[in-house]
Amino acid sequence: GVVAAVSAGVVTISYTVGGCSATHSITVNPAPSSISGPSTVVAGSTITLSDAVPGGTWLCSSTSIATISSAGVVTGVASGVVNIYYILGSCAAYKTVTVTPAPPGKISGKITTGGAKGTSGEMAVVGMNVELKDNTNITIAATSTNAEGDYSFEGLSDGGYIVYPGASGYTTTASAVINISSLSETASGINFRQDNSSMTISPVPTAVTAITYSSDISIFPNPASGYINIKWDGQATETANMIITDVVGREVLNTPVDINDASGQVQVSLSGLKNGLYIVTIKSANINISNRLMIQK
Repeated sequence: GVVAAVSAGVVTISYTVGGCSATHSITVNPAPSSISGPSTVVAGSTITLSDAVPGGTWLCSSTSIATISSAGVVTGVASGVVNIYYILGSCAAYKTVTVTPAPPGKISGKITTGGAKGTSGEMAVVGMNVELKDNTNITIAATSTNAEGDYSFEGLSDGGYIVYPGASGYTTTASAVINISSLSETASGINFRQDNSSMTISPVPTAVTAITYSSDISIFPNPASGYINIKWDGQATETANMIITDVVGREVLNTPVDINDASGQVQVSLSGLKNGLYIVTIKSANINISNRLMIQK
């Protein structure tokens, strides 16, 4: 009485004794095949899995790590490992998928246009398409500005990128190549201005702010070579952040400064920074100073 399934379908099994018999109907379900598709996905990104046998249901072992749609699209949620199941009747195939962390790189900025007639200042440009290109000018992502005119691209790997906003009828000047690396994972303030008179969209250089000194905090030497010193006196004990940006607003260094004594001095390495003009800012709950910094090696 052992039934061996051969192929999908419905059969009737008969058991006969003399001139009498009993029957039983059995449904043979199709067996899922091996699941095909990638085995890794980055958190916040998607991959698509498939099975050659139609009619099944997808299931993920942990929705806190990844989710899967009815079409087999896996979305990474957080780092970890999950099993993705494809279920047909009482049978199932599974595939192990690893979710890796999203790269830390981020590029952001704002797009504005001139104030309306009779007003001053800039207004946000809402809904403008913004493309992110690699340094070979191939578009790899796109977004649009929000109600404040802001845009951002996150989860970027180390490499060179170009920001290219566009609107019908306007000529765009793209940003310079923005380098994302372990020394500078964030590039903020990559701003553009839409000029309605010249019908152009152009990068807005970040203004080099005036030198701001504090009688209680000094930054030296300037020009600097391989390092700078930060010296303070009469400060509240706290942790401040030292941020160095280039002249177009790209953050190239961000490091904490532990002001654990009322007076003291720390040395910060400038390794990896090229010659040129930068802005160094020290911020905390009680400190906000900035200074132009020249690096000459």
